[in-house]
Amino acid sequence: MGPIRRSGTRTNVHYDPEMPENWTLVKLRQELNTRGIRIPPNTRRMALVRLFRESRENISSDAGRNNEGHANTIFGSARSQNSTVTDTTTDHVHGAILGSARSQNSTATDTTTDHVHDALLGSAASQDASVETNNRTLINIVSRLSTTVQSLQQNVTTLTGQVNTLITQRTVDAREQATSTTITGNTGIPTFGSTGNPRSEVNSNGLNFNLETAYSALKSNALPTAAAGSEEQALRNNRYVQTPRGYSAESLPFVETVTPQLRRNIISGMDINLSSLLIPYYVGMGTTDGEDKSETSSYHTKPDPRLNRSLTIGEFIQAFGIYKNIMCSAFPHRRSELDTYERDIVDMASRYPGNGFYEYHRRFSLDSAAHLRYNNMAVDWSIRNNTLFCNIFTNIRPNTCNNCGSTFHTSGFCSATQRSSGNKINDSQDTYGRERVFHSGREICNNFNGHRGCILPRCRNAHVCLACKGDHPKINCQQTKNEFQGPQKNGPHTQRRN
Repeated sequence: MGPIRRSGTRTNVHYDPEMPENWTLVKLRQELNTRGIRIPPNTRRMALVRLFRESRENISSDAGRNNEGHANTIFGSARSQNSTVTDTTTDHVHGAILGSARSQNSTATDTTTDHVHDALLGSAASQDASVETNNRTLINIVSRLSTTVQSLQQNVTTLTGQVNTLITQRTVDAREQATSTTITGNTGIPTFGSTGNPRSEVNSNGLNFNLETAYSALKSNALPTAAAGSEEQALRNNRYVQTPRGYSAESLPFVETVTPQLRRNIISGMDINLSSLLIPYYVGMGTTDGEDKSETSSYHTKPDPRLNRSLTIGEFIQAFGIYKNIMCSAFPHRRSELDTYERDIVDMASRYPGNGFYEYHRRFSLDSAAHLRYNNMAVDWSIRNNTLFCNIFTNIRPNTCNNCGSTFHTSGFCSATQRSSGNKINDSQDTYGRERVFHSGREICNNFNGHRGCILPRCRNAHVCLACKGDHPKINCQQTKNEFQGPQKNGPHTQRRN
């Protein structure tokens, strides 16, 4: 079916060009401009129509009131004079009335226009004033916040500088107090080691300590004045046992007994031979670098063959622990890095047989020292060098479990061994737990030697005695009976000959 047409007659709407609703936007603006009303450029059409109607109504109402007042005044004055009003006079009066009406209309129009214009300007001015007030408020808030932040930054900078100054001053005072009697510059006081060679006792901080400085520090620690948190206060809190002659060796912390030269080489990042840390009273440099050779080094003496041996994993852990303690005494932040490296070396030693882990360490340490010396680049020891690792362990078969073939555990920790241990039969015992005995290449039948005897028609085991290997069971063996009864007390062999 097609659409149903609506029935009915359309009403013809008459177009009235005098109605402001039918005017164009341009005409409305022109009419309002002629009336002296200024309109913003973005005003809508219906707003213009409403303004035009309001202005027209205000003008007509004001004009009507003014015309009535003037007419009453004129007619009242005419009656009081009791004169005859002719047509000419009437025309003049009518003309005067019309003239006054026109003048009042123009006055009313101007007055309305001024009021509308003032109202629009007042509303716009009030909006601008409110926006300007808000902007000024925001600007004031932002300026105050920026001023506060700047003052806080200045305070933090000032406090940081004061703290750094105090720390520096405290360090300088401690050094001056420890070295006020002996040390000037970096000149060491020569001492003699076990080999008779003079060497300079210089610690990791470049200070030279000896008995004179130690006794001076001991006297300064005995003074009653001690700053809070200082080493002097820690000594008085029974951290170390102090006597008039010094400190008790038992109460002092553990110290690595290596030569000052070897300690300096470790802290400076040189390649260290870990074997030198395990040799008692070693006075050499302990490094593979041949450029820094002094009179105290082992370069001028016979080479020590102990430095060329490969360390086991236990010896490596012991030597690397000494190396790590000395390094962390100067750089404490490296402890976690070196712990990770040590754990990686232990993992290599447990997974691969041989001394590949020690070869990896020697090459890694040598490369790290070379990067530090020639490129001024510090190497992170906690990250494995995969290229070096593959070059060393590529052709080495890893340790595997004998039961399941896994490389993550050994045979002693395999779960398959634990499951099968309950069902495993010992080869030296039969199914009943009796000991298995062989004679002439054949197993002796334990059932034949028992009380019941062997009931198998064709037994594969030998039916012989377990004791004397005769053709009788063990329960009928005379030798076995004699063993149970013990030695004979009566008999010809017991009689003593005279």
